[in-house]
Amino acid sequence: MKKIKEYIYFDSIEISSILSQLDDGLVTVQRKLRQALQGTEERSEEGRETNLEGGISAIAKATAQHKSKSVQGTVNQDQTINSSSIESVYNDYAVDVIIKRLQSLQKIYDTTDCSNGSIIKVTADYSMFEFTDAADLFKSPVVIEMMGMNNEDGKTAKGILNLLNNTTTDSALIKLQKAVVIAKNNNFRMNLAQRQMLHFRKDKITVLGMIQAKIAENDLDMSSFNDFENHPEFIGDISTKLTMNLWSYLKIIKKGDRLIKPLAIYFE
Repeated sequence: MKKIKEYIYFDSIEISSILSQLDDGLVTVQRKLRQALQGTEERSEEGRETNLEGGISAIAKATAQHKSKSVQGTVNQDQTINSSSIESVYNDYAVDVIIKRLQSLQKIYDTTDCSNGSIIKVTADYSMFEFTDAADLFKSPVVIEMMGMNNEDGKTAKGILNLLNNTTTDSALIKLQKAVVIAKNNNFRMNLAQRQMLHFRKDKITVLGMIQAKIAENDLDMSSFNDFENHPEFIGDISTKLTMNLWSYLKIIKKGDRLIKPLAIYFE
């Protein structure tokens, strides 16, 4: 039996871009989608034609007309349901086509230990880091008391969480072994409250994504900023360096980790 994917994240723009670059990739997905939708409509149409063949009597005619209306309603309902789920069906086919095509070309990897620009499909344990609205919790003295903190500790925690939220604006971090996935919030299929359930889920997660960079030792080195006078070009790197150092301090990343842009994330 084919494994059922439970998508929690899908980047339709990136997926469509890759499909368009694969030989016949986009056409294959569109053809599969048409076949799936036409199959439902054709079966419903056949059911309507059968029901229209009522008897000769008035009662039989009335029954046939009633059946015709009922089935006609079913056809419309099926088409509405299909229309509302076209995107999901398209996504499912798109991911399958991309994976199979790249596997046939030997251009997809099952490890994060590969070069920048490589497309990977890995299944692994994960940890999620989301800081949206977290700092606001520490506005409440009740939360500070629950955490066993005094007011100063609460202010410090709020400051750190605000800083973390600023470094992950509109994104969530997913930690894998030797990699960090940076996922856009608006590409998730779950809202923030629903995603919090994933913290308690023990299943492995599958990530289809693209390697963007490898963290080197100098990426975490702040000493270069001590010489702004001779190297003013370093000013442009302040935000990135501070972000990497903060993530490193919290054990989210370390030297040698890969940064991944996700295309799709799911359980299977």
